[in-house]
Order: sequence, then structure tokens, then C-alpha cells
Amino acid sequence: MTQNITDPPVENPMAYVPPTPTMTQQHHRVEIAITDAYHVLLEACPRSAERTLAIRKLQEARMWANAAIAFDGRTYKT
Repeated sequence: MTQNITDPPVENPMAYVPPTPTMTQQHHRVEIAITDAYHVLLEACPRSAERTLAIRKLQEARMWANAAIAFDGRTYKT
């Protein structure tokens, strides 16, 4: 979704946003993609600090992707 200039900003970006059915589907798609990447890392990369960091970055990517879904393109004060 593209934000319109008239869309209200997110008042509290720390507040829980209950997912709609569409959001739940989007979260699941992200989960599948990140899980696939996780398995590739486990299979392709030797166990190391670098692999651990790559896996942690996947966790971070999932978190931010889910936040993007919850915010639905809306902004908030920074």
C-alpha cells in the first residue's frame, strides 16, 4: 500500500498492532522466505561466528519486515 499524504501517522510505533487476516498471510509469507534462507545458511555455510551473525540478521530482517506489514506504509515521528 502506498501512503497518502492525508493518511494519519502511527501515533505510537511501540504499540501492539493486532493483525488482520491479510497481515497474517503476509507475515506467513515472510516467515516462509526467511525460513528458507535460514536453511540455506545452515547447509551452505560452515558453523562460525559469521554464520551466526548471518542468522541473526535474518531474524532482524523478519522483525523489520513484520513491522513494515503492521505499519502498512504509514510513517511515525523520528
